[in-house]
Amino acid sequence: MRATLRQLLDRPIDYAGLFPPAQLSMSAAVQEYIEALESSSSWIVDKFVCPASELENLQKTVDGHPVRVAVVGRDPEQDGKIIEASQDLTVESYELSVVEASNLESIVTKAKTVVEANGLDLFVEVGWGDDMTDDMHRTIAVFEETGFKARLGGQTAEAFPSVASFAAFLSECAGLECPFKYTAGIHEPLRHFDPSLGVYRHGFLVSMLAGALAVSKDLSRREIEHVLSIESHDDLHFGSDEAKVLGHWMESDDIAEFWEFFGGFGSCSIQEPIDGLRAIGLLEEAPA
Repeated sequence: MRATLRQLLDRPIDYAGLFPPAQLSMSAAVQEYIEALESSSSWIVDKFVCPASELENLQKTVDGHPVRVAVVGRDPEQDGKIIEASQDLTVESYELSVVEASNLESIVTKAKTVVEANGLDLFVEVGWGDDMTDDMHRTIAVFEETGFKARLGGQTAEAFPSVASFAAFLSECAGLECPFKYTAGIHEPLRHFDPSLGVYRHGFLVSMLAGALAVSKDLSRREIEHVLSIESHDDLHFGSDEAKVLGHWMESDDIAEFWEFFGGFGSCSIQEPIDGLRAIGLLEEAPA
């Protein structure tokens, strides 16, 4: 694996095996996660994603094994109590959906209390509608250190945002200079058509590259759309010191800057992204 690609893919996956479509039991998900951390796949794996309501079960299941956790919550007041009681787990982030929240400011204020009390990163998911950018600004006005989570798919075609909406999200995050992460529906590196749902799926690799270029090169929304739309690995070139995406060049410093903002992407599979990289010739063996 070329150095720039290895730098870009340095533990981006927050493993979400508890969630659909995998929806494993706690014991099966923990076993798969720990096995991945101890295998040649460890280079791509970061945190374990767990609902706040399942933290006690996770704590019992890991049986003292060190696990870094991204907590997905619903009620900040209740979630905060659960997180504080989970002393044997290394909780690093708290994620919250406010897609249909009319009381957004109140929820974010409570979430701010949780993350400040526990030293966590906060990622808020807002909806893809016309109010997206307004909701992002309202959130930042309450808590300037908020990051945002983009839900890029699901089990129905309607769950997949358009390239234009995704580009608007990335452009706004870059403009606000706030952290961001992705979740759902991105197991393959490149954008591709899913005939079972009749929809195009976003690729994790091109989504990361679009985010990196939005942050480091101040791309326009249209330029971000072009990167997100890449369906062929022929448009990607990774070297030892530079990477080229369409007509845009990135150096190691640009990728490092991207990782100052990027929170990774949630995936219920670890093997599928690796297989996808191998299928397009970007991964021949486990990187050092």
